Amino acid sequence: MNVMENVINAKDVTYDGYLGEFVYNTANFELRNRYTEHGTFEVLVYRGRETNGANIVIPEGITNISYMFENTSIMTPPAIPESVEIMDYTFKDCASLNVGAGLPINLKSCAFCYKNCRSMLYGSDMPDTVTSASYMYDGCTSLYSMGHVSVNLQYASGMCRNCKNLRMMPDIPETVERQDFIFKGCEALYGTDRMY
Repeated sequence: MNVMENVINAKDVTYDGYLGEFVYNTANFELRNRYTEHGTFEVLVYRGRETNGANIVIPEGITNISYMFENTSIMTPPAIPESVEIMDYTFKDCASLNVGAGLPINLKSCAFCYKNCRSMLYGSDMPDTVTSASYMYDGCTSLYSMGHVSVNLQYASGMCRNCKNLRMMPDIPETVERQDFIFKGCEALYGTDRMY
């Protein structure tokens, strides 16, 4: 099917289930099953060609946008609806993404959200509702600054692992239960390889 056929055959679909309650258009989004070691679950993935996030509209009412933009050519993030609570793997392997998204106020988890976003310079400010951010910036080799860290964060293992350009160490709250390898490979922090 070519691009023109895809646009002509596009339709609005109403969804009510695991990902929330919303309407999406099949020209830009596709509902898929994601198979992982933890089981199978639904994901809504972006299938459009737009790379400027200002021109991409994520459906209002969606609560989980895990894997939505994984491995796409997106350069700037779209606005994230306030209904979103889970953003695990959302922008994973988006090699051209250069800045983090504005995170919604009810967000709870953003684990692996920006993993391997090698062009990203500035990360996102986490709302204080976030409890899980493990491997959030892992492999973001250009990351200079990551923004505010949730005061309620509990899981931060590998959060900044291999962020070779990270210059500013964020404040890690006392609530963190897991933080192994949080700064491993962050060579620019104090000029040494941070192992914890």
